[in-house]
Amino acid sequence: MSIKELIDPLDKSKPIILLDHQAFELEEVEKNN
Repeated sequence: MSIKELIDPLDKSKPIILLDHQAFELEEVEKNN
């Protein structure tokens, strides 16, 4: 399941910029772990 698939159903009103930022943060966490 992709990050967008996880985030989109939760709050479709979030701006794309916030979605991109959260996706970036999650990717960084995965790299660090």
